Amino acid sequence: MPWYESFYRKQGKKWLLVFIIAFVSLFIFEMILIAIEPIWADFNEYLGDFIGFKANYILIFLIIIGISLAYSAVLLIINLKNIFTINRIDPHIVHKIIAIILIVIFNALLFIMLNLFGEEAAIVYHLFETINILIFIGVAIGVIIILDPIISIIKTSIKQPKSILILICFFTAYGFIFSLPFLYVPANVIKGPLPPKPGIVAHRGASHLAPENTIKAAELAVNYGCIGWESDVMISYDGVPFLMHDSTLKRTTNVEAIFPDRTNLRASNFTLSEIKQLDAGSWFVDNDPYYAIAKALITPTQAEEYRGIKIPTFEEALNFTRDNNLLFDFDLRRPPEGHPYRQQFYNICIDLIVATGIEDKIWIPTGDELFNVIEDKAPNITKMRSACSVEEFLASDYDQINTHYSLSNTQFKEYSEANISVVAYTVDFIERYSQLWCLGVSYVKTNDPHKFADLTQPLWYLPVDLYYCLWIAINTLCLVSVILLNFLIRRENN
Repeated sequence: MPWYESFYRKQGKKWLLVFIIAFVSLFIFEMILIAIEPIWADFNEYLGDFIGFKANYILIFLIIIGISLAYSAVLLIINLKNIFTINRIDPHIVHKIIAIILIVIFNALLFIMLNLFGEEAAIVYHLFETINILIFIGVAIGVIIILDPIISIIKTSIKQPKSILILICFFTAYGFIFSLPFLYVPANVIKGPLPPKPGIVAHRGASHLAPENTIKAAELAVNYGCIGWESDVMISYDGVPFLMHDSTLKRTTNVEAIFPDRTNLRASNFTLSEIKQLDAGSWFVDNDPYYAIAKALITPTQAEEYRGIKIPTFEEALNFTRDNNLLFDFDLRRPPEGHPYRQQFYNICIDLIVATGIEDKIWIPTGDELFNVIEDKAPNITKMRSACSVEEFLASDYDQINTHYSLSNTQFKEYSEANISVVAYTVDFIERYSQLWCLGVSYVKTNDPHKFADLTQPLWYLPVDLYYCLWIAINTLCLVSVILLNFLIRRENN
Protein backbone atom coordinates (compact mmCIF):
# COMPACT_ATOMS: atom_id res chain seq x y z
CA MET A 1 0.00 0.00 0.00
CA PRO A 2 1.45 3.42 -0.99
CA TRP A 3 2.42 5.63 1.97
CA TYR A 4 -0.25 8.21 1.22
CA GLU A 5 -3.08 5.68 1.28
CA SER A 6 -1.85 4.49 4.64
CA PHE A 7 -1.56 8.08 5.79
CA TYR A 8 -5.23 8.76 5.03
CA ARG A 9 -6.21 6.11 7.59
CA LYS A 10 -4.17 7.60 10.42
CA GLN A 11 -5.93 9.48 13.23
CA GLY A 12 -5.26 13.01 14.45
CA LYS A 13 -4.06 14.38 11.09
CA LYS A 14 -5.85 17.68 11.65
CA TRP A 15 -3.60 18.47 14.61
CA LEU A 16 -0.54 17.67 12.54
CA LEU A 17 -1.80 20.27 10.06
CA VAL A 18 -2.25 22.80 12.90
CA PHE A 19 1.32 22.21 14.07
CA ILE A 20 2.64 22.63 10.52
CA ILE A 21 0.75 25.92 10.14
CA ALA A 22 2.13 27.15 13.47
CA PHE A 23 5.70 26.26 12.51
CA VAL A 24 5.45 27.79 9.03
CA SER A 25 3.84 31.00 10.37
CA LEU A 26 6.56 31.49 12.96
CA PHE A 27 9.31 30.62 10.49
CA ILE A 28 8.04 33.18 7.96
CA PHE A 29 7.74 35.87 10.65
CA GLU A 30 11.28 35.19 11.89
CA MET A 31 12.70 35.25 8.34
CA ILE A 32 10.92 38.55 7.61
CA LEU A 33 12.38 40.14 10.74
CA ILE A 34 15.87 38.95 9.82
CA ALA A 35 15.47 40.08 6.20
CA ILE A 36 14.50 43.66 7.14
CA GLU A 37 17.74 44.16 9.12
CA PRO A 38 18.56 47.45 7.31
CA ILE A 39 15.50 49.08 8.87
CA TRP A 40 15.70 47.59 12.37
CA ALA A 41 16.63 50.98 13.81
CA ASP A 42 13.68 52.66 12.07
CA PHE A 43 11.41 49.84 13.27
CA ASN A 44 12.52 50.32 16.88
CA GLU A 45 12.16 54.10 16.66
CA TYR A 46 8.70 53.85 15.10
CA LEU A 47 7.42 51.41 17.72
CA GLY A 48 9.06 53.46 20.48
CA ASP A 49 7.18 56.58 19.35
CA PHE A 50 3.96 54.59 18.86
CA ILE A 51 4.08 52.85 22.25
CA GLY A 52 5.74 55.71 24.13
CA PHE A 53 8.64 53.66 25.43
CA LYS A 54 12.05 53.17 23.78
CA ALA A 55 13.38 49.60 23.57
CA ASN A 56 15.05 47.17 21.21
CA TYR A 57 11.75 45.73 20.02
CA ILE A 58 13.35 43.79 17.17
CA LEU A 59 15.58 41.88 19.60
CA ILE A 60 12.59 41.16 21.86
CA PHE A 61 10.56 39.85 18.92
CA LEU A 62 13.44 37.75 17.61
CA ILE A 63 13.91 36.06 21.00
CA ILE A 64 10.19 35.44 21.59
CA ILE A 65 9.63 34.13 18.07
CA GLY A 66 12.80 32.04 18.24
CA ILE A 67 11.63 30.30 21.43
CA SER A 68 8.15 29.77 19.97
CA LEU A 69 9.66 28.46 16.73
CA ALA A 70 11.81 25.95 18.60
CA TYR A 71 8.77 24.79 20.60
CA SER A 72 6.63 24.36 17.48
CA ALA A 73 9.47 22.49 15.69
CA VAL A 74 9.82 20.01 18.57
CA LEU A 75 6.04 19.58 18.69
CA LEU A 76 5.92 18.94 14.95
CA ILE A 77 8.79 16.43 14.98
CA ILE A 78 7.36 14.44 17.90
CA ASN A 79 3.91 14.20 16.35
CA LEU A 80 5.27 13.34 12.90
CA LYS A 81 7.14 10.49 14.53
CA ASN A 82 4.01 9.33 16.39
CA ILE A 83 1.74 9.36 13.37
CA PHE A 84 4.12 7.08 11.45
CA THR A 85 4.94 4.76 14.35
CA ILE A 86 1.72 4.35 16.31
CA ASN A 87 -0.63 5.41 13.47
CA ARG A 88 -2.22 8.23 15.44
CA ILE A 89 -1.50 11.43 17.33
CA ASP A 90 -3.40 12.73 20.31
CA PRO A 91 -1.53 15.80 21.60
CA HIS A 92 -2.17 17.08 25.08
CA ILE A 93 -4.84 19.78 25.25
CA VAL A 94 -2.21 22.30 26.39
CA HIS A 95 -0.19 21.82 23.19
CA LYS A 96 -3.32 22.14 21.07
CA ILE A 97 -4.27 25.43 22.72
CA ILE A 98 -0.73 26.85 22.57
CA ALA A 99 -0.42 25.98 18.85
CA ILE A 100 -3.68 27.73 18.02
CA ILE A 101 -2.73 30.76 20.13
CA LEU A 102 0.66 30.99 18.36
CA ILE A 103 -1.01 30.93 14.94
CA VAL A 104 -3.54 33.61 15.87
CA ILE A 105 -1.18 35.94 17.76
CA PHE A 106 1.79 35.91 15.38
CA ASN A 107 -0.28 36.13 12.20
CA ALA A 108 -2.17 39.04 13.77
CA LEU A 109 1.15 40.69 14.80
CA LEU A 110 2.52 40.29 11.29
CA PHE A 111 -0.62 41.83 9.83
CA ILE A 112 -0.48 44.75 12.29
CA MET A 113 3.24 45.30 11.67
CA LEU A 114 2.83 45.42 7.90
CA ASN A 115 -0.08 47.84 8.20
CA LEU A 116 1.70 50.13 10.67
CA PHE A 117 4.70 50.39 8.34
CA GLY A 118 2.57 51.62 5.45
CA GLU A 119 4.67 52.12 2.31
CA GLU A 120 7.76 50.64 3.96
CA ALA A 121 5.99 47.29 4.29
CA ALA A 122 6.38 46.90 0.52
CA ILE A 123 9.97 45.83 1.10
CA VAL A 124 8.72 42.42 2.32
CA TYR A 125 7.03 41.87 -1.03
CA HIS A 126 10.12 43.01 -2.93
CA LEU A 127 12.42 40.75 -0.90
CA PHE A 128 10.24 37.74 -1.74
CA GLU A 129 10.27 38.83 -5.37
CA THR A 130 14.07 38.59 -5.35
CA ILE A 131 13.89 34.86 -4.58
CA ASN A 132 10.69 33.98 -6.42
CA ILE A 133 12.59 31.99 -9.04
CA LEU A 134 13.68 29.65 -6.25
CA ILE A 135 10.09 29.58 -4.96
CA PHE A 136 8.75 28.68 -8.41
CA ILE A 137 11.31 25.88 -8.76
CA GLY A 138 10.35 24.59 -5.30
CA VAL A 139 6.66 24.61 -6.25
CA ALA A 140 7.41 22.72 -9.48
CA ILE A 141 9.34 20.06 -7.55
CA GLY A 142 6.51 19.87 -5.01
CA VAL A 143 4.02 19.30 -7.81
CA ILE A 144 6.01 16.30 -9.00
CA ILE A 145 6.28 14.86 -5.48
CA ILE A 146 2.54 15.01 -4.78
CA LEU A 147 1.45 13.96 -8.26
CA ASP A 148 1.12 10.25 -7.44
CA PRO A 149 -1.29 10.71 -4.51
CA ILE A 150 -3.26 13.32 -6.47
CA ILE A 151 -3.70 10.94 -9.38
CA SER A 152 -4.72 8.19 -6.97
CA ILE A 153 -7.40 10.46 -5.50
CA ILE A 154 -8.65 11.34 -8.98
CA LYS A 155 -8.82 7.67 -9.98
CA THR A 156 -10.81 6.93 -6.84
CA SER A 157 -13.14 9.87 -7.46
CA ILE A 158 -13.57 9.39 -11.21
CA LYS A 159 -16.52 7.08 -10.65
CA GLN A 160 -18.34 9.66 -8.58
CA PRO A 161 -20.78 12.27 -10.03
CA LYS A 162 -18.44 15.14 -9.18
CA SER A 163 -15.47 13.59 -11.00
CA ILE A 164 -15.56 16.05 -13.93
CA LEU A 165 -15.46 19.00 -11.53
CA ILE A 166 -12.50 17.41 -9.72
CA LEU A 167 -10.65 16.95 -13.01
CA ILE A 168 -11.33 20.55 -14.04
CA CYS A 169 -10.05 21.88 -10.71
CA PHE A 170 -7.00 19.63 -10.92
CA PHE A 171 -5.93 20.70 -14.41
CA THR A 172 -6.74 24.35 -13.69
CA ALA A 173 -4.57 24.31 -10.58
CA TYR A 174 -1.68 22.61 -12.36
CA GLY A 175 -1.96 24.92 -15.34
CA PHE A 176 -1.87 27.95 -13.05
CA ILE A 177 1.14 26.65 -11.13
CA PHE A 178 3.18 26.09 -14.29
CA SER A 179 2.05 29.43 -15.74
CA LEU A 180 3.09 31.44 -12.67
CA PRO A 181 6.61 32.31 -13.92
CA PHE A 182 5.12 33.70 -17.14
CA LEU A 183 2.30 35.59 -15.43
CA TYR A 184 4.54 37.06 -12.74
CA VAL A 185 7.87 38.14 -14.23
CA PRO A 186 10.37 39.49 -11.64
CA ALA A 187 11.72 43.03 -11.88
CA ASN A 188 15.21 41.61 -12.46
CA VAL A 189 14.16 40.24 -15.85
CA ILE A 190 14.98 42.88 -18.46
CA LYS A 191 14.31 43.62 -22.11
CA GLY A 192 17.35 44.76 -24.04
CA PRO A 193 20.62 45.84 -22.40
CA LEU A 194 21.00 46.49 -18.68
CA PRO A 195 20.10 50.15 -17.91
CA PRO A 196 22.78 52.45 -16.43
CA LYS A 197 23.42 52.15 -12.71
CA PRO A 198 21.12 54.53 -10.78
CA GLY A 199 22.93 57.57 -9.42
CA ILE A 200 23.24 57.50 -5.63
CA VAL A 201 21.91 60.46 -3.63
CA ALA A 202 22.73 60.38 0.08
CA HIS A 203 19.54 60.85 2.12
CA ARG A 204 20.25 63.58 4.71
CA GLY A 205 23.86 62.86 3.84
CA ALA A 206 25.18 59.42 4.71
CA SER A 207 22.79 59.53 7.64
CA HIS A 208 23.34 55.98 8.91
CA LEU A 209 27.07 56.65 9.21
CA ALA A 210 27.11 60.25 10.49
CA PRO A 211 24.69 62.72 12.11
CA GLU A 212 21.98 63.53 9.58
CA ASN A 213 21.73 66.88 7.80
CA THR A 214 25.27 67.90 8.70
CA ILE A 215 28.28 68.73 6.56
CA LYS A 216 30.04 65.70 8.06
CA ALA A 217 27.31 63.44 6.65
CA ALA A 218 27.66 65.17 3.28
CA GLU A 219 31.44 64.62 3.34
CA LEU A 220 30.91 60.88 3.78
CA ALA A 221 28.53 60.95 0.82
CA VAL A 222 31.35 62.38 -1.27
CA ASN A 223 33.72 59.69 -0.01
CA TYR A 224 31.33 56.98 -1.21
CA GLY A 225 31.00 58.44 -4.69
CA CYS A 226 27.50 59.87 -4.36
CA ILE A 227 26.43 62.24 -7.12
CA GLY A 228 24.43 64.31 -4.64
CA TRP A 229 22.82 64.57 -1.25
CA GLU A 230 19.38 65.29 0.16
CA SER A 231 18.31 67.43 3.09
CA ASP A 232 15.50 69.47 4.64
CA VAL A 233 15.51 73.24 5.02
CA MET A 234 13.83 75.36 7.70
CA ILE A 235 14.20 79.02 8.59
CA SER A 236 15.22 80.44 11.96
CA TYR A 237 13.21 83.02 13.87
CA ASP A 238 15.60 85.74 12.67
CA GLY A 239 15.33 84.74 9.01
CA VAL A 240 18.29 82.41 8.30
CA PRO A 241 17.59 79.09 6.53
CA PHE A 242 19.24 76.03 8.12
CA LEU A 243 19.18 72.24 7.75
CA MET A 244 16.80 70.25 9.95
CA HIS A 245 14.29 67.48 9.37
CA ASP A 246 12.26 67.17 12.59
CA SER A 247 9.85 69.87 13.67
CA THR A 248 11.77 70.08 16.98
CA LEU A 249 15.47 69.92 17.87
CA LYS A 250 15.01 67.26 20.52
CA ARG A 251 16.05 64.10 18.70
CA THR A 252 19.21 65.28 16.95
CA THR A 253 20.70 67.91 19.30
CA ASN A 254 21.34 68.58 22.98
CA VAL A 255 18.62 71.24 23.12
CA GLU A 256 17.28 69.66 26.31
CA ALA A 257 20.53 70.48 28.11
CA ILE A 258 21.07 73.96 26.63
CA PHE A 259 17.46 75.20 26.58
CA PRO A 260 15.62 72.85 28.97
CA ASP A 261 12.45 74.93 29.02
CA ARG A 262 12.26 75.02 25.19
CA THR A 263 12.89 71.36 24.38
CA ASN A 264 9.59 70.81 22.60
CA LEU A 265 9.53 74.18 20.87
CA ARG A 266 9.53 74.23 17.09
CA ALA A 267 13.01 74.44 15.56
CA SER A 268 11.95 77.47 13.54
CA ASN A 269 11.27 79.40 16.78
CA PHE A 270 15.00 79.50 17.62
CA THR A 271 17.34 82.21 16.34
CA LEU A 272 20.44 81.24 14.40
CA SER A 273 22.75 82.16 17.30
CA GLU A 274 20.75 79.82 19.56
CA ILE A 275 20.84 77.04 16.97
CA LYS A 276 24.61 77.41 16.61
CA GLN A 277 25.01 76.80 20.37
CA LEU A 278 23.71 73.25 19.99
CA ASP A 279 25.71 70.04 19.63
CA ALA A 280 24.29 68.18 16.61
CA GLY A 281 26.64 65.19 16.78
CA SER A 282 26.88 63.71 20.27
CA TRP A 283 23.42 62.11 20.09
CA PHE A 284 24.69 59.95 17.24
CA VAL A 285 27.76 58.84 19.20
CA ASP A 286 25.89 58.17 22.45
CA ASN A 287 22.91 56.35 20.94
CA ASP A 288 24.53 54.67 17.92
CA PRO A 289 21.01 54.71 16.42
CA TYR A 290 21.86 52.77 13.25
CA TYR A 291 24.51 50.47 14.78
CA ALA A 292 27.27 52.07 12.70
CA ILE A 293 29.72 51.88 15.63
CA ALA A 294 28.54 48.43 16.75
CA LYS A 295 29.01 47.05 13.23
CA ALA A 296 32.43 48.77 12.91
CA LEU A 297 31.25 50.76 9.89
CA ILE A 298 32.88 53.71 11.64
CA THR A 299 35.55 53.52 14.32
CA PRO A 300 35.07 54.90 17.85
CA THR A 301 37.73 57.51 16.99
CA GLN A 302 35.74 58.64 13.94
CA ALA A 303 32.58 58.72 16.00
CA GLU A 304 34.19 60.93 18.66
CA GLU A 305 34.93 63.49 15.96
CA TYR A 306 31.17 63.98 15.58
CA ARG A 307 30.85 65.49 19.02
CA GLY A 308 30.24 69.20 18.94
CA ILE A 309 29.47 69.53 15.21
CA LYS A 310 26.96 72.22 14.38
CA ILE A 311 23.74 72.45 12.43
CA PRO A 312 24.73 73.98 9.07
CA THR A 313 23.00 76.94 7.50
CA PHE A 314 21.47 76.51 4.08
CA GLU A 315 24.14 78.78 2.64
CA GLU A 316 26.90 76.58 4.09
CA ALA A 317 25.24 73.53 2.55
CA LEU A 318 24.97 75.25 -0.85
CA ASN A 319 28.63 76.23 -0.75
CA PHE A 320 29.63 72.65 0.10
CA THR A 321 27.48 71.41 -2.80
CA ARG A 322 29.13 73.85 -5.23
CA ASP A 323 32.67 73.15 -4.02
CA ASN A 324 32.22 69.38 -4.39
CA ASN A 325 30.27 69.50 -7.68
CA LEU A 326 27.27 67.68 -6.18
CA LEU A 327 23.55 67.68 -6.80
CA PHE A 328 21.46 68.98 -3.91
CA ASP A 329 17.91 67.73 -3.37
CA PHE A 330 15.96 69.26 -0.50
CA ASP A 331 12.51 69.89 0.89
CA LEU A 332 11.66 73.45 1.91
CA ARG A 333 9.79 73.15 5.21
CA ARG A 334 7.79 76.33 5.50
CA PRO A 335 7.33 77.72 9.03
CA PRO A 336 3.84 77.84 10.55
CA GLU A 337 1.47 80.79 10.60
CA GLY A 338 2.73 83.55 12.87
CA HIS A 339 6.38 83.06 12.03
CA PRO A 340 7.93 86.40 10.94
CA TYR A 341 9.46 84.88 7.79
CA ARG A 342 6.68 82.57 6.66
CA GLN A 343 5.81 84.65 3.58
CA GLN A 344 9.41 85.37 2.55
CA PHE A 345 10.74 81.82 3.16
CA TYR A 346 10.65 80.55 -0.43
CA ASN A 347 12.08 83.75 -1.86
CA ILE A 348 14.93 83.85 0.69
CA CYS A 349 15.94 80.27 -0.16
CA ILE A 350 15.73 80.72 -3.93
CA ASP A 351 17.74 83.97 -3.73
CA LEU A 352 20.50 82.09 -1.87
CA ILE A 353 20.58 79.45 -4.60
CA VAL A 354 20.86 82.10 -7.32
CA ALA A 355 23.64 83.86 -5.40
CA THR A 356 25.59 80.58 -5.16
CA GLY A 357 25.29 80.06 -8.92
CA ILE A 358 24.29 76.40 -8.90
CA GLU A 359 20.70 76.46 -10.10
CA ASP A 360 21.33 73.53 -12.44
CA LYS A 361 22.53 71.42 -9.48
CA ILE A 362 19.37 71.89 -7.41
CA TRP A 363 16.36 69.55 -7.18
CA ILE A 364 13.25 70.68 -5.32
CA PRO A 365 9.90 68.91 -4.78
CA THR A 366 7.40 71.69 -5.41
CA GLY A 367 3.82 72.75 -4.89
CA ASP A 368 2.10 75.43 -6.95
CA GLU A 369 3.33 78.45 -4.98
CA LEU A 370 6.96 77.32 -4.84
CA PHE A 371 6.77 76.26 -8.51
CA ASN A 372 5.86 79.83 -9.49
CA VAL A 373 8.69 81.32 -7.41
CA ILE A 374 11.20 78.98 -9.07
CA GLU A 375 9.91 79.70 -12.55
CA ASP A 376 10.18 83.42 -11.88
CA LYS A 377 13.62 83.51 -10.21
CA ALA A 378 15.54 80.32 -11.05
CA PRO A 379 14.02 78.39 -13.99
CA ASN A 380 17.04 76.08 -14.29
CA ILE A 381 16.24 74.40 -10.97
CA THR A 382 14.96 70.83 -11.43
CA LYS A 383 11.33 70.75 -10.33
CA MET A 384 10.15 67.40 -8.98
CA ARG A 385 6.66 66.08 -8.48
CA SER A 386 5.18 62.93 -6.96
CA ALA A 387 4.17 59.86 -8.99
CA CYS A 388 1.50 60.33 -11.65
CA SER A 389 0.62 58.84 -15.03
CA VAL A 390 3.09 59.20 -17.89
CA GLU A 391 0.56 61.30 -19.81
CA GLU A 392 -0.01 63.65 -16.87
CA PHE A 393 3.71 64.15 -16.34
CA LEU A 394 4.46 64.82 -20.01
CA ALA A 395 1.65 67.38 -20.10
CA SER A 396 3.14 69.27 -17.11
CA ASP A 397 6.17 71.55 -16.76
CA TYR A 398 7.88 69.37 -14.18
CA ASP A 399 11.32 67.87 -14.84
CA GLN A 400 11.47 64.76 -12.69
CA ILE A 401 9.43 62.21 -10.74
CA ASN A 402 10.19 61.86 -7.02
CA THR A 403 8.53 58.76 -5.57
CA HIS A 404 8.74 56.07 -2.91
CA TYR A 405 10.42 52.81 -3.93
CA SER A 406 7.16 50.92 -3.28
CA LEU A 407 5.65 52.26 -6.51
CA SER A 408 4.69 49.34 -8.75
CA ASN A 409 7.31 47.81 -11.02
CA THR A 410 4.94 48.36 -13.94
CA GLN A 411 4.85 52.11 -13.25
CA PHE A 412 8.64 52.30 -13.01
CA LYS A 413 8.92 50.48 -16.35
CA GLU A 414 6.47 52.90 -17.97
CA TYR A 415 8.52 55.89 -16.80
CA SER A 416 11.70 54.30 -18.14
CA GLU A 417 10.14 53.52 -21.52
CA ALA A 418 8.96 57.15 -21.74
CA ASN A 419 12.49 58.41 -20.87
CA ILE A 420 11.22 60.13 -17.73
CA SER A 421 13.84 60.80 -15.05
CA VAL A 422 12.82 59.13 -11.77
CA VAL A 423 14.20 59.44 -8.24
CA ALA A 424 13.19 56.62 -5.84
CA TYR A 425 13.43 57.07 -2.07
CA THR A 426 14.52 55.82 0.47
CA VAL A 427 16.27 52.63 -0.63
CA ASP A 428 18.46 50.86 1.94
CA PHE A 429 18.13 47.30 0.60
CA ILE A 430 20.54 46.02 -2.05
CA GLU A 431 17.75 43.76 -3.32
CA ARG A 432 15.42 46.67 -4.10
CA TYR A 433 18.27 48.79 -5.45
CA SER A 434 19.05 45.93 -7.89
CA GLN A 435 15.40 45.75 -8.97
CA LEU A 436 15.20 49.51 -9.52
CA TRP A 437 18.41 49.33 -11.55
CA CYS A 438 16.82 46.70 -13.81
CA LEU A 439 13.65 48.82 -14.07
CA GLY A 440 15.61 51.79 -15.42
CA VAL A 441 15.26 54.16 -12.45
CA SER A 442 17.61 57.13 -12.85
CA TYR A 443 18.46 57.94 -9.22
CA VAL A 444 18.06 56.38 -5.79
CA LYS A 445 18.10 58.14 -2.43
CA THR A 446 19.59 56.09 0.40
CA ASN A 447 20.76 56.36 3.99
CA ASP A 448 23.43 53.73 3.23
CA PRO A 449 25.48 54.83 0.20
CA HIS A 450 28.34 52.57 1.33
CA LYS A 451 26.25 49.51 0.38
CA PHE A 452 25.90 50.51 -3.27
CA ALA A 453 29.13 52.37 -4.03
CA ASP A 454 31.07 49.34 -5.30
CA LEU A 455 28.23 47.52 -7.09
CA THR A 456 29.07 46.97 -10.75
CA GLN A 457 25.83 45.13 -11.57
CA PRO A 458 22.57 44.12 -9.86
CA LEU A 459 22.56 41.13 -7.50
CA TRP A 460 21.16 39.15 -10.43
CA TYR A 461 19.39 39.80 -13.68
CA LEU A 462 18.29 37.83 -16.75
CA PRO A 463 17.38 38.84 -20.31
CA VAL A 464 13.70 38.17 -20.84
CA ASP A 465 14.31 35.65 -23.67
CA LEU A 466 16.66 33.61 -21.48
CA TYR A 467 14.12 33.75 -18.63
CA TYR A 468 11.34 32.33 -20.82
CA CYS A 469 13.65 29.65 -22.22
CA LEU A 470 14.61 28.71 -18.67
CA TRP A 471 11.01 28.17 -17.61
CA ILE A 472 10.07 26.31 -20.77
CA ALA A 473 12.99 23.97 -20.04
CA ILE A 474 11.94 23.59 -16.37
CA ASN A 475 8.31 22.93 -17.28
CA THR A 476 9.39 20.41 -19.92
CA LEU A 477 11.61 18.69 -17.36
CA CYS A 478 8.70 18.59 -14.90
CA LEU A 479 6.41 17.08 -17.54
CA VAL A 480 8.97 14.44 -18.47
CA SER A 481 9.53 13.69 -14.78
CA VAL A 482 5.79 13.28 -14.20
CA ILE A 483 5.46 10.85 -17.13
CA LEU A 484 8.52 8.92 -16.02
CA LEU A 485 7.31 8.80 -12.40
CA ASN A 486 3.91 7.41 -13.41
CA PHE A 487 5.54 4.88 -15.71
CA LEU A 488 7.75 3.61 -12.87
CA ILE A 489 4.80 3.52 -10.43
CA ARG A 490 2.67 1.50 -12.88
CA ARG A 491 5.56 -0.82 -13.60
CA GLU A 492 6.11 -1.40 -9.87
CA ASN A 493 2.38 -2.03 -9.25
CA ASN A 494 2.21 -4.50 -12.12
